[in-house]
Amino acid sequence: MNIDVSYTFPVSMAAFVCIFITTVTLCLVKKHTKEIRLNTSSFLSAWQFALSKRALMGAGIMPVISIAVFYAFVVHVRLSLGRWPGFNETFTSGWLRFHHALAEYLSLGLMASLYAIGIMTLLSFAFKSLRFLSFSCLIHMVFVGLSLGSFLLAPHPFLNWLFD
Repeated sequence: MNIDVSYTFPVSMAAFVCIFITTVTLCLVKKHTKEIRLNTSSFLSAWQFALSKRALMGAGIMPVISIAVFYAFVVHVRLSLGRWPGFNETFTSGWLRFHHALAEYLSLGLMASLYAIGIMTLLSFAFKSLRFLSFSCLIHMVFVGLSLGSFLLAPHPFLNWLFD
């Protein structure tokens, strides 16, 4: 079994960028002025989670960017080739290869960010001073799941080539 290690550095950089942007935007949530308090069910009745526009933006910025880059890549492939790519076809154009790598690294970075966000969520539940991050982290996880699921809405011939 051959393991391709050429992905190690770009994927780790993409994951670092996703984690950094998400962490910075989530940490800015504490400085918001208007907020809506959500009282949860009896299971978490003592907890209150702050939800604001800035929190939603911070939690969803990287998944939305990832969706936009992926579907821009889908349109770029269709317009450049004039058809959907065939089985095991590689791109000769440098821009298509760059766009493919960018979409791939962003989606892998999002998946890697789930580990860091999971740790941050556990820390926010453990420490009272970080509790304001808990709901935003959970919202980020939902947005990442929705964005990765939305990739499956691309045209079938493209997905057939992508998952070869």
